[in-house]
Amino acid sequence: MFPLFCCWVCQRTIFIGKNGICCFCQATISQSSYCFSCGNRTHCYTKCCGRCRAEQNWDFLVKGGEFLPPLSSLIHQFKFHKAYYLDRCLARILLLAIKNARREMYFAMPDVIIPVPLHHKRWWQRGYNQSELIALQLGKWLNIPVEMAWIERQVNTPSQRGLTAKARHKNICNAFKLNLKNPQNYQRIAIVDDVFTTGATTMEICRLFRRAGVKEIYIWVVATA
Repeated sequence: MFPLFCCWVCQRTIFIGKNGICCFCQATISQSSYCFSCGNRTHCYTKCCGRCRAEQNWDFLVKGGEFLPPLSSLIHQFKFHKAYYLDRCLARILLLAIKNARREMYFAMPDVIIPVPLHHKRWWQRGYNQSELIALQLGKWLNIPVEMAWIERQVNTPSQRGLTAKARHKNICNAFKLNLKNPQNYQRIAIVDDVFTTGATTMEICRLFRRAGVKEIYIWVVATA
């Protein structure tokens, strides 16, 4: 007799509890071919499209889906309602996207996975860093080390929600600092976050790692908004 679990979205019975959601809800997650540089939808998978911006300073962007229901609802619960137990479900969605991206456009796996950090005050309020929980699951499944001390959020910036792209870039400027002593030991890294919106946070983090000498940077996000 197999143990029974319920889908986090529709409450249907599922037999593989670690998946978190049933195949029906998995199929409703908004996914399409997209550009691996900017994340915008495209007619077919491509490394670069006409909407890519010159200031993008990463090499590959992989996303689990669009920030639309049911994925947006899962992320909202995970991030703002202390549903930390959704980490495995969301990480699996991203894992499948990573494997699909490697099939579509082969790229080497990173030497290390780095979650986007939270300021210590925000961590204390929430009780966990959602990006860190996802990164730890991916690291375990892919057998890649996860480094959480290399980059630190030194400024407790206001929330990015509701801000324009220009305001987001200004808000996040100089918010992070790098604690990396030997960047030459890791030439290929993956930065993990839950949601990618304008890319302001990502570009600021990438700028620091590029300055430190990292050659290849991948962005792995659960959803793009």
